[in-house]
Amino acid sequence: MRFRFSARGFEIIGVDRSASMLAQARKKAAQPSLTARDAFYRADIQSLDIGRQFDATMLMFALLGYQLDNADVMAALRTARRHLRSGGLLLFDVWYGPAVLFQRPSERVKTIPTLTGKISRASSSDLDTSRHVCTVRFHIWKFDAERLSSETVEEHTVRYFFPLELNLFLESTGFNPTRLGAFPDFERDPDEKSWNVLAVARAV
Repeated sequence: MRFRFSARGFEIIGVDRSASMLAQARKKAAQPSLTARDAFYRADIQSLDIGRQFDATMLMFALLGYQLDNADVMAALRTARRHLRSGGLLLFDVWYGPAVLFQRPSERVKTIPTLTGKISRASSSDLDTSRHVCTVRFHIWKFDAERLSSETVEEHTVRYFFPLELNLFLESTGFNPTRLGAFPDFERDPDEKSWNVLAVARAV
């Protein structure tokens, strides 16, 4: 998505805590088809301040959900507001609380064929409803033919949100909530089947 904006001539500022992810971004940004002037910062979203303001800010891939405490959520949103001009747009996606509680996470196994074999992923999850968080554990195996070539274990704890809660966070950090839609079907109102939602707010 970021590089689609770059290809259209928009200036893009990228922020990540991972040096390796930033290296990949810089490599992609060097493509001849991308003419926009981009910059990348290794920083924490809760404290970033580059001293500039923009027309739009995006917190995608459940970034806000990795801010587990109320103070962390507020800090991330204040960072977004600090970098927006009055009237600028904030877009972010989160896990939708009503859907998480209705569907509830379960153990799942997914296998994807590759050119040389397959990748299998097993996942299991636990809900902490008192904190509005879900901890997901991934076990990933990569096979070349029938030989195991690599194995990875990951754990992610992600917060889920409810509509009135989101409105309160946004209004408390200088935003007017504009729209909460299902993701990626943004025109549809979210319901108990909408695990992911996209929120849009405007800086006041």
